[in-house]
Amino acid sequence: MREGSSPSSLTIAAMQQNLKENEMDLTQQELKRLVTYNPKTGIFTCNKEGAIGGRKEGQVLGSPNSRGYLCLRVAGKKYLAHRLAWLFMEGRFPEKLVDHINRNKQDNRWNNLREADHLSNAQNNGKPCVDFRKGKYRARICVNYKEVFIGAFGTYQEAEDAYYTAKQHYHVFKE
Repeated sequence: MREGSSPSSLTIAAMQQNLKENEMDLTQQELKRLVTYNPKTGIFTCNKEGAIGGRKEGQVLGSPNSRGYLCLRVAGKKYLAHRLAWLFMEGRFPEKLVDHINRNKQDNRWNNLREADHLSNAQNNGKPCVDFRKGKYRARICVNYKEVFIGAFGTYQEAEDAYYTAKQHYHVFKE
């Protein structure tokens, strides 16, 4: 399937546009005035009592959205915590997506975040594509939106190993 041709890619494009429009108003300076971000823990706390929706100074901020990502309401607008971490540390919002390296959507430690394009982010889903058919374990991998058959194997472990070997070859993370 070509990029941009599926309904989910249209949704992603719309989400990215909404993020960019929302992010235009918040600066690093304003963010740092309102909250503290601890890059070692990935936790945001309120700087001043009442500055963030009546929260107390030092109170941990954020709650998961329907997709499992932590969100914070800052200056009357809702933001994804990992994008705020990027603003806090880099002085700008990321131009691309932010990938959680360990795939934990709520782990916003600085060393767990990296800027990624959509394809690189999708490749970090951590699930080997192995199924059982006609007495064999079959391994497949998606490369540039096309499924590639890796092979058929006697055990699940062999198929999984082949998948991860192919992943190292095909899914080279693009910085």
